[in-house]
Amino acid sequence: MGSPSNHQPRFVPQFNQVYQAIGCTFVSVRYEGGGADPVAMLVGDQNPPNLSLGLLEYEHGNASWVVRPGEFWVLRCKRDDGGGFRAVATPM
Repeated sequence: MGSPSNHQPRFVPQFNQVYQAIGCTFVSVRYEGGGADPVAMLVGDQNPPNLSLGLLEYEHGNASWVVRPGEFWVLRCKRDDGGGFRAVATPM
């Protein structure tokens, strides 16, 4: 297998913080326990982004999205800790 050294590293995004995708980015959110506040995935060409790609509202949920290069994106939640949800972003 080839070396992944030419790729950006996988990271844990902060909820309610706007990011801009350098390249195509895969974002995954999963429920890990605790109080489950809704999490919305917003994307767009402007900062802050305002196009909703989906909403996780219930415990034991998970979802994944692809963000296009150059788009802004944010995982919006009432709580900065994600309210029971955890996320991982993987630049492709």
